[in-house]
Amino acid sequence: MFVDDGRYAHSTVVFPDVSDTGLALFTIDGQAVFRNMVIREFGV
Repeated sequence: MFVDDGRYAHSTVVFPDVSDTGLALFTIDGQAVFRNMVIREFGV
């Protein structure tokens, strides 16, 4: 994920449970704007 118009990259390795089928984007104590998002599904 690129943050602040691409100035920063945030990445992590995530291994979700096989029953997980959704994605949640949120903020705590603040405001967030999500725009120009591209979500890709990668097969295994």
